Amino acid sequence: MGSMVGRRVAVLVAVVGGSVAVIASGGTTSSGGSSPEEGGSTHPASADVKIAKCALPNNQFEGAQATLKVTNHSSKASDYIITIAFDSPNGKTQFDTGDAIINNLGPGQTTTNTDATSLKSSLRKKKFVCKVASVTRTASN
Repeated sequence: MGSMVGRRVAVLVAVVGGSVAVIASGGTTSSGGSSPEEGGSTHPASADVKIAKCALPNNQFEGAQATLKVTNHSSKASDYIITIAFDSPNGKTQFDTGDAIINNLGPGQTTTNTDATSLKSSLRKKKFVCKVASVTRTASN
């Protein structure tokens, strides 16, 4: 299982794919990075995850929220554990992280109803970017 992270996270949703940072004010920056993937293809798991939106939710008690678009490019149904970092725009400070889990996403399927959320309401007063910090994809059982 190559670079599989040695932890399981029980969180709302997961996403996989290329590392993408989206500034809350609307700009987009891409950063490289890929990891070996599981699930029967040579397509890296990190390339399966895209950040569709990086913003503050309407809920005044939560911090930042990243809405994810995950497409399974492998040849098998796969499970994803995704960690999103909420960083300062210059990348020097990590304010928080949020996780997402997706189970049994079929080959070629896409899900767009996945969010990773920070529970730190202090982020509501800061400028931040959302960045895919890590993606683990494994074949579903």
